[in-house]
This record gives sequence, structure tokens and C-alpha cells, in this order.
Amino acid sequence: MIDNFLNQLANLNEFRGFFADLITSFIPVFLGVWLSLRVALKKFVTEKWWERKAQAYESVISALYSSFRYFDEELEANMGGREIGEELKEELDQQYKSGDRDLTQARTIGALHLSKDALSRLQTFSQELKNASETQHFDEYLHDTHSAYTNCTREMIEIAKRDLGIE
Repeated sequence: MIDNFLNQLANLNEFRGFFADLITSFIPVFLGVWLSLRVALKKFVTEKWWERKAQAYESVISALYSSFRYFDEELEANMGGREIGEELKEELDQQYKSGDRDLTQARTIGALHLSKDALSRLQTFSQELKNASETQHFDEYLHDTHSAYTNCTREMIEIAKRDLGIE
């Protein structure tokens, strides 16, 4: 009976040793996997956020350019003393309207991803367009609007580069 008890005790000690070895092997593996997953997830989230920021800036700049083309062609024609053909004028008008809608949408949706500098610049741009629309002469309106689009597009590109860490 004592021999039986001692055998069981020896088996229990072997089991405890096995269990202790299992735990000490499992903990470093678990921690390694957990840390790897955590780092990978953080990198994934950071990359996705960067992609969304880049898309927001791209949408704003693309919309600015679509609308800009109308004023660019109008100003060029006006300075050259010529008229824009009806077909081109219709195409530019459609691009302007589409660009204006896209810009409004990009400003609203992109507000989550755009920097304060970008949002501030777009607010200034809106004020510049409002001021341009209040001028009395069409030539001055074209020039002021063209300048507002040109400057805003150029500055938004610089803000985007800075915000996205691109040089």
C-alpha cells in the first residue's frame, strides 16, 4: 500500500513537471504570437488610415481640377478674344458642375481625414469664390476665380504632401 502510494506520488510529480514544462513553453510562444499580431494589426490600421487620407486629398484635388478647367478655358478664350465652341463649353460646364458636387462631397466626407490646414484652406477658397462672384466685371470675375482655383489647388497639393509625409 505504501509502495502504491509512493508510485502515485512519483507519477504526480512527473505530471507536475510535465505541466510546468508545458506552461513555461507555452507562455513565451503565446506572448510572441500576441505581440506579432498586435504589431501587424497596428501597422494594418495605420496603412489603411494613410490610404484613406490620401484618397480624401486626391478627391479634393481632383474636384478642384475638374472645376478649374472651366475657368482656365474661359480665361484663356477671353484673353485671346475668342469664343469657346458650344460642344467644349457644354463639356466644361458638365465638368465644372461635377467637380463642384465632388468638391462638396469630398469636403464633407473627407473632413474626417483632412488636416485642419486643409479644411481651413478650403474655407478660405470658398470665401475667395464668394468674393469673386461679387465683382461687377466678368473679366475680373474670371481672373479672380481662376486665381482662387489655381492657388487652392497648389496649396492643397503642398498640404497633402506635408500631411501624408511625401516629399
